[in-house]
Amino acid sequence: MRTIMFVLLLAIAASSCSEQNAKSGEDKAAVEKTITQFHRVLEAAYQGKNVDLSAAIEKTFDHEARYVTYWGVEEPIDTTRQRMLYGVGNVENYMNSVENIESRVYGAGAVVSCIVRQEYTLQGHQIDEFLPTTYVLEKKDDGWRVVFTHRSADFQTINQQLELTRQKNEPEAAQ
Repeated sequence: MRTIMFVLLLAIAASSCSEQNAKSGEDKAAVEKTITQFHRVLEAAYQGKNVDLSAAIEKTFDHEARYVTYWGVEEPIDTTRQRMLYGVGNVENYMNSVENIESRVYGAGAVVSCIVRQEYTLQGHQIDEFLPTTYVLEKKDDGWRVVFTHRSADFQTINQQLELTRQKNEPEAAQ
């Protein structure tokens, strides 16, 4: 009798673990999909396709989300939203990819790390960005939402932005 009870307990425990693993796998896929889908919409918007980037930002990011830029400034999502929306019509030849994506789910919270590569032309300058990025997401009633983002950049990416800023400010300095 003890053996049967022990086997039953093991079977229940194994069943419970496999259900948790399946749920964890579903959540992991969902948080990664949240990030990759957003980048697909961003790319489509910058390529002039008829997508609602503002709605995608609203769906992906919590309204109180914070973002730490690769130049080390923390800002609210509204500032980031303005910059993303500014890119529509001002950025040309835009392509992006989300590489080496990895995620961990902790109940109603998740962390996604990846490399975002962006290539585009801005004000006649070709920009190639390599951006190690970390997203923190929270599970809400309507799905996963980004609550915090941190982005880093390599030396080349930072130099491109510094050169673009320098060239933009040169005419002002000459006056």
